[in-house]
Amino acid sequence: MHYIICLVGPSGSGKSAIMSETMKALGDKIGVLRSTTTRPRRSAEDDIFYRLISKEEFDAIHAQKGFADRVEYAGNLYGFEFAELDSKLKQQHLLSAVIEEGVTTLINAKYPVKIVKIIPKMQKVYRGIDRLEEDLKRAEFVLDYDLEIQNSFAAGGLEKATKQLVDFIEKLG
Repeated sequence: MHYIICLVGPSGSGKSAIMSETMKALGDKIGVLRSTTTRPRRSAEDDIFYRLISKEEFDAIHAQKGFADRVEYAGNLYGFEFAELDSKLKQQHLLSAVIEEGVTTLINAKYPVKIVKIIPKMQKVYRGIDRLEEDLKRAEFVLDYDLEIQNSFAAGGLEKATKQLVDFIEKLG
């Protein structure tokens, strides 16, 4: 059985960095579940983790019931498309950064999920009050985590966090 390994944590906790390093360490043993989103492109790394589309395109996919979930976060829409999710999950474990509401939706849709909480040891500065407010709302969701990883932004912290996640994934088989 393959799992969706959901990394959950506040904005700036290092989810994307841990995902990138985990993918380097595991190679083709792990896939990425890209989130389809209306958010603006921030960096080239976005192409790995997101499929960026317009709100109109998003609404059209949603109207055709093409999403396993639909979540609004900081004014942008996010969703996992059934087609990508189902085809990739047959092949390998999938890694994704997911907000708590999205994890709940995936669980309710009966997808096999493992939840990994990323706890920042030294929090980076928020990029805006809207993200802080959204993170406070997210804290209201209660999840049963399969693993908790403390991510320190000090030297060696990313490597330690990545090793914990890699070890966890390898134990899944």
